Amino acid sequence: MSDRYSIWEFFNTLRKDSLSIIYLGNFNDTDTDTIISLSEYNISTKEELRKLRKKISFLIAESFQNIVRHNDFSKILPEKEKSPVFYTRNNGDAVYIISANSIEKSKVDSLKAMLDKVNSYDGDQLKQLYLDILNNSGFSEKGGAGLGLIEMARKSGQKLDYTFEEIDEKHVMFYLQIHMNKPSENEVSSYLPIDSSVAFRQLLVENNVVLVYKGDFSRESILPILSVMENNVNTLSQKQKGKVFMVLVELLQNISKHGYTKDEVTEGIMVVKIEGENIIMSAGNWIENKNIIALTNHIDLINRSDDETIKSMYKTKLSVEETDVNESIGIGLINISRYSGQNIRYHLKKYNDTISFITISSIL
Repeated sequence: MSDRYSIWEFFNTLRKDSLSIIYLGNFNDTDTDTIISLSEYNISTKEELRKLRKKISFLIAESFQNIVRHNDFSKILPEKEKSPVFYTRNNGDAVYIISANSIEKSKVDSLKAMLDKVNSYDGDQLKQLYLDILNNSGFSEKGGAGLGLIEMARKSGQKLDYTFEEIDEKHVMFYLQIHMNKPSENEVSSYLPIDSSVAFRQLLVENNVVLVYKGDFSRESILPILSVMENNVNTLSQKQKGKVFMVLVELLQNISKHGYTKDEVTEGIMVVKIEGENIIMSAGNWIENKNIIALTNHIDLINRSDDETIKSMYKTKLSVEETDVNESIGIGLINISRYSGQNIRYHLKKYNDTISFITISSIL
């Protein structure tokens, strides 16, 4: 169960992102609203992005729905390596929205031709092209023929990045990347190449990752994350689902309540993996060095205690008024142990004399 790519490495890879939402797995219409609500909360907290809120929400919805409508994965490609993926990243001076889904090779030439046409047109030409397709009833059974692509280009004001990755003799993975500049910027100063998005998806697959959320953690972000997870654990019993969600809640709240805060931002990362029958949930965040010994000693105590001792510890903690940070941390960690029935894993990476990065993981 050792990490091939540690949570710290995921966090560091996404270090320049003020927000990262990455989701690989099953897709349905319900998830669209969930992803948008999670993104909109983070957008609304950043003044420079508020003016883009409606456009970003539209682009997220259109990109996500493109996967729901057109992905061939559910019918023909059951392997996790062929799973569709969606991610949105606030990176540097731009917001990126990336999707990848499998399509038949027979559709590549017409899709590429439409993308190249869209990328060659200015705003007025795109508007006319949209009306021409609409008036000519150029629709397929799965939706408008190119209308979504045209609208993505119009709303973003940028050319659409795309590439294709071969899957087998009949299918390819279609990657589509949209970016938007912040209102005060004329150009994107920290451009994210689409090749890096392709490589990152492969990293997710190799590490069995189904969900990554990096950003400012707050209580408002917990429910959308849980909602997204529900679609990836639908084979579990209700009892198992309950345990998964309770552990996730404790891990998320641990960052929200006790992570190191700077400039009113509590930065952290949540990574969920599915390996065989095991669900591995990990949360990473900054912690002040002065709090490390108390925290790790408490985890070690929980890990070497039997079930009866843990139950007793839980009752004792409940009866003690939570007057300091260590008491409230203790309740959450005890709950994680109770729900998972396994040892809590943790890893520390010292950053400087003031803070370190801690990863806490639970396996169900």
